[in-house]
Amino acid sequence: MYFKQEFKPEAPFNFHLNSTQFIVEEGEDLKVDLKLSGSSLPEKVYITSSLGTFLMDKNAKNGFSFLLKNIRTSTSFHFTANDFESSSYMIQVVGKSVLKKLTGNISFPSYLNMEPQKIDNIGDLILPEGSVINWDVLSDNTSFVDVEIYQKKKHFITPGFNFKTQFLNSTPVTFLLKNKHTDKLDSTSFNVSIIKDAYPTISVEELKDSLKSSLSFFSVFASDDYGLTDLSFVYTVTSDGKTKKNVLPIKSNKGTSLSHIFSFDFLRADLQLNDHVEYYLMVKDNDDLHGGKVTKSSVYIYEVPSLEELVDKRDDVLNNSQATLSSMLNRSEQFMKNVDLLKKD
Repeated sequence: MYFKQEFKPEAPFNFHLNSTQFIVEEGEDLKVDLKLSGSSLPEKVYITSSLGTFLMDKNAKNGFSFLLKNIRTSTSFHFTANDFESSSYMIQVVGKSVLKKLTGNISFPSYLNMEPQKIDNIGDLILPEGSVINWDVLSDNTSFVDVEIYQKKKHFITPGFNFKTQFLNSTPVTFLLKNKHTDKLDSTSFNVSIIKDAYPTISVEELKDSLKSSLSFFSVFASDDYGLTDLSFVYTVTSDGKTKKNVLPIKSNKGTSLSHIFSFDFLRADLQLNDHVEYYLMVKDNDDLHGGKVTKSSVYIYEVPSLEELVDKRDDVLNNSQATLSSMLNRSEQFMKNVDLLKKD
C-alpha cells in the first residue's frame, strides 16, 4: 500500500484542442478554441498562462474560447474546470517580419533644378513626373520580400537589398514580407502620386496695319509651370496646290513666363498671287522628359489678292483719285471766280 502517494480522482470530462502547437509573431493575439467531451460537463472553464487566469467564453454546450492578447514572450497555458486541470500547452513566440529600414533617395528631372532628397521610413509621396527613387531596404525575420510597383513584382531573398524605380504615373507601392518562422505574409503599402508637367499657355492679340495690309503686329504672353524655352512664328503657304511650312524663331527664354511684341510683313514670304497663308505662334516648354511640350495659338489666315482683285483695287484707287481731282478743280474754279468778283469791287 502507498500511504504517501496522493491519488486524484479522474475528471468526468476531457479537454480537446484542434492543435497542440501554437506559434505566433511577437505582439500578436491568439484565439484558443476548446472542446469538452464526457459524461458530466462543467459550466465554467478557466485558462491560465503567464498573462493571468481568465474565464473563457462559452459558445456551445461543450465549446469554449478565449483571446490571449498581445503575446510578447513564449509561455505555457492550461485549463481548469471544477477543480480539474488539463495538461499544459506551449505558445512559441517568434519575431515579427518587419521593414527595419525603408529609405528613398529621390532624384528629380534635371530641368527642374531641384536638389535630391533623402526620406527615411517612406510613406505617401507626391513627386514630379520622371522622379527616380533609389530604394535602400533592410528587413528582419523574413524569408523573402516581394515589392509590387505598377503591377510588377520584384523578388528579394536577402534581408538587405536595393533597387531603383522611375515614376511616370501615380501608383501604389506594396511590400510583401514572408515570415521565416511561419507561412504568414505581412504587407505594408503607400501611394506615390505624380504631378504631371503641364502644357504651356499662350495668349496672342493681332493688330493689322491700317496702311499696309500685308503687315501684322502681335502681342504675345506665354507661361509654364516649370519653364519656357522658345517662341516661334509658324506660317504655311499653299500655292498651286503645294504646301510649304516655315518656322521662324522669334525669342529664346529661360523663365516661366514671357511677353513679346512681334511684327511680320507677308511681303517677306515671297508670296504669289492667289496664295493662301495660315499662321500661328508657338511656345515650347523645358520638359526634357517629353522632348519639350508645344502649345499653339489660334490659327490666322492671310490671302494674297488675285489679279482681278488687284485690278479692282487699282480701279477703285483711280476712280477715287479722279473724283478727288475733279473736286479740287471745281473748288479751284470757284476760287478764281471769287477772286474776279473781288477785283471788280
